[in-house]
Amino acid sequence: MTSLPDDVSDLCRRWRTRSLADGWNLPEDWAVPAAALFAGAVVSGKELSTHARALGAARSHSGVGIGESLRDLAALFEERGEVIPTDVVIAFARGWEQAADLLEPAVARAGMSGLDHVDEFRAQCERVGEGVRRARSDGRPVVVTVDGRAGVLGTLRRWERDVFLGEAVRVAFPVTSPTGYRDGVALALSWTASATDAPELAEGVDLLSDTLAGWAQARHGVLRDPARIVCAFAPLDHPEEMHATIERSLR
Repeated sequence: MTSLPDDVSDLCRRWRTRSLADGWNLPEDWAVPAAALFAGAVVSGKELSTHARALGAARSHSGVGIGESLRDLAALFEERGEVIPTDVVIAFARGWEQAADLLEPAVARAGMSGLDHVDEFRAQCERVGEGVRRARSDGRPVVVTVDGRAGVLGTLRRWERDVFLGEAVRVAFPVTSPTGYRDGVALALSWTASATDAPELAEGVDLLSDTLAGWAQARHGVLRDPARIVCAFAPLDHPEEMHATIERSLR
């Protein structure tokens, strides 16, 4: 990127650094022409949707999953201290989706949310449950369910809903939190600080609710307004009860 203007080159460098810190898996695959063009549009204040769509397509062609791709996109705006515009998220996801010739079955079940499918969420909860007494003896695990279903939607509006729900969960909860998704319902595993005190959980739920409320107003009819958010204690040390809790959450 040495031929880029200094301000664009500097932004790309900082963007890449932040993206790697946020979990980008293959450093050598990050630099694509579409990323430099998008950064240039951000610096110059140009219209972003066209460049966002091209970047989404480029990430898809490179085999980068939608979740990792969206985290990378968000890293740019976080580096600049800005909120990612809704139309940019939509354009990016549209480019990624249209460039994906065939989604793996597991990815398809999670739609365009970028979250894991429910089977993987269960498996993650089981892995966490193996050490729950030792690692989290001072708190309790909680399954947070976000029901954003707003009735029957066409394909385009359905994957817009998926993108919004997935991004809201990533904004509200740490990247290390197990997550799941199935047809308009997102799941996240969180924790209370103790059996009676849950400030971290409450903060995450409030941020989740506020984020979705803003997007629901911007894209009327795509998301349930307000989204239905339910918290239920998850008995991770009792797998059968934990599975039952998750299944009830998805109804």
